[in-house]
Amino acid sequence: MSPPLRGVLVGVISAAALGILASSGHTAGMALMCLMPVLTMAQTKRRDAVFVTASYYAGATWPVIPAARNFFGPDPPVEYVVLMWIGASLLLAAPWAAVWTAKRPQLLWRVPLGLAISAVPPLGIIGWASPLCSAGLLFPGTGWFGLIATAILPATFLIAPRAKSLLTLMLAAALNATWQPPVPPRGWKAVNTNFGGISHGELTPAAQFAHMHWLQERARESQARVIVFPETVVPMWTDATDLFWQQTLAELRASGKTVMIGAGIPTSSAPPRIDFSAELAALRDEPPIASHAAAQSDVPSYWNAALILGAQTGTFLQRIPVPLGMWRPLGRGGVPLRLFGSGIAEIAGERAAILICYEQLLVWPVFTCMTEHPTILIAIANDHWVMRTPIPRWQSAAVAAWARLFSAPYLFAANK
Repeated sequence: MSPPLRGVLVGVISAAALGILASSGHTAGMALMCLMPVLTMAQTKRRDAVFVTASYYAGATWPVIPAARNFFGPDPPVEYVVLMWIGASLLLAAPWAAVWTAKRPQLLWRVPLGLAISAVPPLGIIGWASPLCSAGLLFPGTGWFGLIATAILPATFLIAPRAKSLLTLMLAAALNATWQPPVPPRGWKAVNTNFGGISHGELTPAAQFAHMHWLQERARESQARVIVFPETVVPMWTDATDLFWQQTLAELRASGKTVMIGAGIPTSSAPPRIDFSAELAALRDEPPIASHAAAQSDVPSYWNAALILGAQTGTFLQRIPVPLGMWRPLGRGGVPLRLFGSGIAEIAGERAAILICYEQLLVWPVFTCMTEHPTILIAIANDHWVMRTPIPRWQSAAVAAWARLFSAPYLFAANK
């Protein structure tokens, strides 16, 4: 094997291993994500740089293969899933074909440009495993400055590897030694659930009743004034659901409590307004969604939302649903895309930045949230469909990393 080919092979294997380590959700893997551009720009040919970058994203996104059956039906064609996986990896590698250069001084602007193109729409819709996510682990509490430093860091490693590596390690060690994580506001609590495939299979009326009764009991019994429940613990909020919750909501209002509940809302009327009681009255009664796959063709479009109920009322809509599985740009049904929707909800005197499931793996939703100066980060997820993959741990680690970067207290509620 010739030395150039050996070098490319080493780069491809290293990048794939780095991607797998990053998607594992372990701290070391998340921190090392910043090395992906180093492996890419170290290649001597543009073509080789693309191969290396695509290998990183393929390694990071392999969990989409075992998880695909939950979004595309019980037996999706293997070739369709593999094609989707490879296609996404190549799309995310494409910007690096444009920014690659053999001229080392230009890396100081080309590397940040490549990271930015991969993080903002349209590529930002699938921009998972961004090396920028390592900023919170390297430079906690530094906010936008830490993000900029992380974007420039790979170029400095290539231009002056020894000096810059030593300086970076010293700075990261100092910041991590002195940074103290902020605590959530007093009286805020996240509650996990174990409802299983609540939005992935038809529920009997008895099962739906048991789940909603459990949620109501937890809300009544909790001493917290803001209680956060996971994504889609109510698969579809209808007029009947509103009636079922009426007495509990009255009790919550009387006691000054607010709950956040993940639920689907039919899009048979205009997009939900902040006046939640009026909005529910306008919605038609729709059957529960049987599964994400069913949402593609068998039921009308719906909003994947976080409902704010009790002492306060409001609706927060997911901005970036899972492409193809939930957001179907070329098909019927599914969840609409809202790239430029607000990422903030005012709750109990706090500005809550809300990330719903898939958004926790992306950069764009976090960027837009943080430009609105939140005081707390709320993450909700329905992780039952990916329980046999590293995705739940990856989500949790990503949320924690962003919270560290911006020194934001955070709560995470997941259904398993």
